[in-house]
Amino acid sequence: MGAIYVNDRYLTEYRETFPMYQGWWGNNNKTKFMMKEDFDPALGADSFKLSNPSPVLNAMLMSSLEVR
Repeated sequence: MGAIYVNDRYLTEYRETFPMYQGWWGNNNKTKFMMKEDFDPALGADSFKLSNPSPVLNAMLMSSLEVR
């Protein structure tokens, strides 16, 4: 759970020096199900998407947010 702001310059100029995970959720939605061998990134901050958080980490986060 979270949010991200990615300045446009990090999507173009710094692609090589600003590494990111490349996986299923960051793939372009139009080509995701073609199962291409090469990574086709989504546009904008969507290319940084990751899968679901770990249930253990999610439980710790939820318990830390409880107000007593």
